[in-house]
Amino acid sequence: SPSPPPSPPRPPSPPSPSGSGTATVRLVNGASSSQGRVEVLVNGVWGTVCDDYFGAAEARVICRQLGLPWTSAVAKSRAYFGQNRALPIVMDDVGCSGSEATLQRCPFNARHNCDHSEDAGVICAGSATSTTSDPKLPDEQNDYDCGKGKNGNGSGNANGNSCKEDRGRKMM
Repeated sequence: SPSPPPSPPRPPSPPSPSGSGTATVRLVNGASSSQGRVEVLVNGVWGTVCDDYFGAAEARVICRQLGLPWTSAVAKSRAYFGQNRALPIVMDDVGCSGSEATLQRCPFNARHNCDHSEDAGVICAGSATSTTSDPKLPDEQNDYDCGKGKNGNGSGNANGNSCKEDRGRKMM
């Protein structure tokens, strides 16, 4: 009888969270270690994250990646924690589902149409464990307004705080 086909190669391990090796995301310029501007390591380069489409799901992923309370994490936009013009913008249009192990596992665009006045930030809050099997929380905790974005397409929903469903229309 023929032997079974070889198993496919295993995917690479996810990047280590900050507590167990080299940090790949950090919060800078906040009043405490659980808040600040998001700076992330992508392809060996530290940079900032643009606030386009950046919301509660992305904030929860970052806080969980850092081992911080995440169930009530809040996304902050418009350089709430200041700008870092010394770094490049390395992520734009980040689209986490909320269940990713790291921010780098979320879909994002490496090309951007942002400047540092759009550096994203987060405030980690809540607990470090979810009491539900679904890590997604309502979008009311987002501090972004894509209904009045640069492209002017008014892609926000009725309460003006969610535009992920229209991400394909974003102009570069």
